[in-house]
Amino acid sequence: MLLGCQVQNGIGDPQGQLFVVTFPSLLDPVLGLLRLQIGLPGILSVEIDQTVKTQSADAGPAPSYLTDKTPVSYYGTTVWHGYVAQPATDLIRNDAAHSALARRALE
Repeated sequence: MLLGCQVQNGIGDPQGQLFVVTFPSLLDPVLGLLRLQIGLPGILSVEIDQTVKTQSADAGPAPSYLTDKTPVSYYGTTVWHGYVAQPATDLIRNDAAHSALARRALE
């Protein structure tokens, strides 16, 4: 119990190294955090738990090509046409990459 702080519970860390710590109400939380981080070996990081405001977002409906479930042959396997027809496949030059791999496999 340093500075009157108390470990309340561990949270979601498989290695058991993440904790919720409370400060007495008389202690300025920022000062307490600084003292914890500087004053104790083994403490790597501390932060104040606080509520934040986020903006809402709406992704809208899924693009129509993603719902195209027509089966097509895709490099030896059957996949939905919507998977192959995504604009990203052109951006990353997917066909050229697959062709280059196929050429190397034949060499």
